[in-house]
Amino acid sequence: MNWAVISNGTNCSLPLSAVAPQSEGSYFVVITNAYASVTSSVVTLTVNIPAYITSQPQAQSVLQGGSGNLTVVATGTSSLGYQWYQQLDTVATTTPIIGDGFVIGATVVNGGAGYRTTPNVSISGGGGFGASASASINSGVVTAINIINPGLDYTSLPTISIDPPSAPLNGQTNANLNITSATTNDAGNYFVVVTNNYGAATSSVVALTVNVPVYIITQPQSQTVFPGSSASFSVTAGGNAPFSYQWYSLPVTNTTATATVLLLNGFVYGATITSGGAGYVSIPNVQVLGGGGSGASATAVVSNGTVVALNVANPGSGYTGIPLIQIDPPTAVTLTGGTNQVCNIADVTTNNAGGYFVVVTNNYGSVTSTTANLVIGLSPQKFRITLASNQSVQLTFTGMANSAYVLQSATNLNPLVVWQTLITNMSDSDGNWTFVDTNAMNYAVRFYRVVAP
Repeated sequence: MNWAVISNGTNCSLPLSAVAPQSEGSYFVVITNAYASVTSSVVTLTVNIPAYITSQPQAQSVLQGGSGNLTVVATGTSSLGYQWYQQLDTVATTTPIIGDGFVIGATVVNGGAGYRTTPNVSISGGGGFGASASASINSGVVTAINIINPGLDYTSLPTISIDPPSAPLNGQTNANLNITSATTNDAGNYFVVVTNNYGAATSSVVALTVNVPVYIITQPQSQTVFPGSSASFSVTAGGNAPFSYQWYSLPVTNTTATATVLLLNGFVYGATITSGGAGYVSIPNVQVLGGGGSGASATAVVSNGTVVALNVANPGSGYTGIPLIQIDPPTAVTLTGGTNQVCNIADVTTNNAGGYFVVVTNNYGSVTSTTANLVIGLSPQKFRITLASNQSVQLTFTGMANSAYVLQSATNLNPLVVWQTLITNMSDSDGNWTFVDTNAMNYAVRFYRVVAP
């Protein structure tokens, strides 16, 4: 074994200051005088190192349902123990009270929430030293700060720091904190305490952010409106903001076109339209599938929303059976300027009838709503007035089934005519609506009209 002479180690004792891991090892001393020398026994110096952290955990963002992993790297004399914690709710805050250079008390400004155990309290700054305090909690809230030592020489208000509420995570006693199938409940701040027989070290606090893809809370609802009135569809989305919206409409009648292949000598030479479909606002994609051959392709011709013909672009070859022609269904129309949570349609006409849906997007995904139908109601049709024997007037009209109509009356038609509402009522399942005006006999002349609300 090679031994190293210790510089300045020439006394009867060997003081070692600022002991470090490299100080660990075996030691002996040689004692000499003018007549002889003697060597001591060898002794071993063991340096026990308190736990300390060499690499802090790092903040992470994960998607809802995904996995997260927080890692700490620590060292020290074996063996190391780990306990991860999650901070809860809000941190309590207080304002110190000083007098004659002493910390004489503290006012609780915010008691915080979620304290399961009594937190540590530290006092720093203010020009003085020595002050210490403890906290009292009740129902998870810090209710008071108790001064243990007032310290001295405080020339300004010190800072009172209260540890945040936290809870140990059951089973999370390794260097890695693994979170699987993350939910919004997992979002928050985390830290770990590393311990051994000689001390403990607390890591920095890091945030785990759980990002939620967009989802729909409230779907748009179908509605019936009358020409000239307004319609409105809305959607409520959840997830991480911000959201973007794009509304689309489908014609009230939208069916997929179908066609049959014309085959000759293994080639596709044409197609017969069996149904032109309806609601095509653009030319659909066409595919030729199966039949044992390959290479055949076709394009569609659209007129007035209907597929009227298929043009064979390539007849292909080797078809032993009739292939299938697949025509894409009608596509939705992108509504220019309907990019908000609400889609408003003013001055509705029959051209607005159809289905409406919205695609909502955030930074983590997109979702399509259900389709809500806009039905355009019919204005009142057949309107009949019958005079009964008791001088009452029976009014009967036919409109749209199960729809609301307003009956109004006026005593003259001179400008400006004033119409008074008599009743608002729903038509029956056949669209019929009847009302008996028993006050008609009280007027020399009475005019009636029925309008949509």
